[in-house]
Amino acid sequence: MRRRRLRFELRRARDEAGLTQDQVCHALAWPRARLIRMEAGAASVSSVDMRALIRLYGLPGTERAELLTRLAAEARQRSDWWSVHRDLLPPSTLDYFGYEAESSVLRQFHPYQVPVLLQSEGYARELIRGGPAEVSEGEADTLVDIRMTRQELVLDRIGPPRVIAILGEAALHIVVGGKTTMAEQLHHLADLAVREPVDVRVVPFSAGTHPGLAGGFVLMEFPDPIDDDVLCLESAENDLLVKDEPEILSRYRQAFDRIAALALPEWESLELIRRVGGAL
Repeated sequence: MRRRRLRFELRRARDEAGLTQDQVCHALAWPRARLIRMEAGAASVSSVDMRALIRLYGLPGTERAELLTRLAAEARQRSDWWSVHRDLLPPSTLDYFGYEAESSVLRQFHPYQVPVLLQSEGYARELIRGGPAEVSEGEADTLVDIRMTRQELVLDRIGPPRVIAILGEAALHIVVGGKTTMAEQLHHLADLAVREPVDVRVVPFSAGTHPGLAGGFVLMEFPDPIDDDVLCLESAENDLLVKDEPEILSRYRQAFDRIAALALPEWESLELIRRVGGAL
């Protein structure tokens, strides 16, 4: 999010100065690719480069200069708790953690499993063990700890995001890790469903065909209206993040609305979750 905000502010500052990318690069004797990467959020901006841009844009001593300097410094930091797991998780997953941590609304659909933020420890461990990649017990422990930490930092933080989780009914019936583990998961899900920032709904089998059958996805919104939504398309191997694609984001918003229209109301969904869990 810091990189995205910095990218937006850099472009806006250049536009307000009435300069093209070519003009900036000519004035600073930079290769064009250098500025392109900065404005695309693909490269960090050093303090020296930022001072040069601020001077060129006529911003020294202004609030805009302070904002740009602060955003560049924050974007260079790698102090987020998940950065220590770069050897274990793909970059797209780490980026997802960053967006998730700063979101204000999380709309998600999962056809076949309980979403990560709502998983019990035992259920999460069994999914990790049964995933496409073989993991050692030590790696499984670390991955479970990561999921539990994410839950705590997102759901228990001051001003938590609104979590709107829609599940396919199959997610309640696929017995992950045996009946005891699955019953614990459904009990945990029922407990979370009555918490203030969490809405859990279920699309029943009787709903038939719907847009979510192709796979799970998450739509993330952010408190600052400047920051566009981010879409995460989930797969067994990797997560695909989609941003700056208005048409794609619009299609998935519409898809989520269509899925939500087919889902049971919250109270019926809670009754179904408790009924299935009690039968195990």
